[in-house]
Amino acid sequence: VGSIDKEIAGQAAANFEKEDVQIETPLLVSIKGDLPQRVTAAGRQLKNKIVLVVALKGGLTLLSPFMNFFKDAQTKVGFVNVQRSADADQASICYVDLPTIDPSDDIIVLESVLASGGTASRTIEAIKRAGGCEDKITLVTLICAEAGVRKLEKDLPKVKIVTAHVDKNLD
Repeated sequence: VGSIDKEIAGQAAANFEKEDVQIETPLLVSIKGDLPQRVTAAGRQLKNKIVLVVALKGGLTLLSPFMNFFKDAQTKVGFVNVQRSADADQASICYVDLPTIDPSDDIIVLESVLASGGTASRTIEAIKRAGGCEDKITLVTLICAEAGVRKLEKDLPKVKIVTAHVDKNLD
């Protein structure tokens, strides 16, 4: 995955709700002979829990970088495996292991390649059945075909897509 992992993770989190926080720094300041006081600084953090859902097997390559990026967030991980048939339009779910999903959770689906959109659509359907809200789901891919993007935009219009590259004719 290399250096693009942090950029893609940052883009995925860009639309997530954030909240203001006060951060206590390790600095001490003494003013006019008073006892030293800790210096605080204003900051922002993600408001909701993060659920990373790996679309097996392709999404496994993205799991470690995303776990590192969101290491300070309350992060849960789940897995969905979709079996594709010889007909590229047919895909069926054969394994689901998802954590408890709250409607406020921000969900990131990790899939390295979005081709026809069948695997991603079925994975997102499983997440929705488990309590995930479509408008809280972001699909992250390294590369995707225009056809897959069009399918997701049609079938799941509230899902956000973050990718490094869109290919006109992904083979």
